[in-house]
Amino acid sequence: MGERRRQTRALSECRVLVTPTTFGKEDPRLRSALEKTVGDVIYNPMARPLSSSELLPLVKEADGCIAGLDQIDSAVLEAGSRLQVIARYGVGVDRVDVQAATKKGIVVTNTPGANSVAVAELTIALMLALGRRICQADQATRSGEWPRYSGVGLRG
Repeated sequence: MGERRRQTRALSECRVLVTPTTFGKEDPRLRSALEKTVGDVIYNPMARPLSSSELLPLVKEADGCIAGLDQIDSAVLEAGSRLQVIARYGVGVDRVDVQAATKKGIVVTNTPGANSVAVAELTIALMLALGRRICQADQATRSGEWPRYSGVGLRG
């Protein structure tokens, strides 16, 4: 355990910073459940991943952070004196200074495999786009051309 002493606080008294702009977009029940469970939710005001310096004022009073692709370095962790947990909304923790968080007693979690179906779907979509030359046809059509492209089907 790190240098912080854990303060037990009811969830209804906790403040959570949510940085991913996609959090709850497809399923508003996520936001609703969070807002009903914790005392206060701070949402990312920038509509993009935040830099370390942009996170500093937002993290100061947060007990927890649901983090997207933001850079959470030692400066952010120092500023977040109440932080107890950083939950990555996605896979990997490469944008979080896990070593500094551990020293501070901050738990860092992620959601491995959470987007594996989406990645597989995108891979198939890209394969279809490549095989059917969809990008070239789109570009040509936008340029006023109407070429006949023949592509390769999935069957070969």
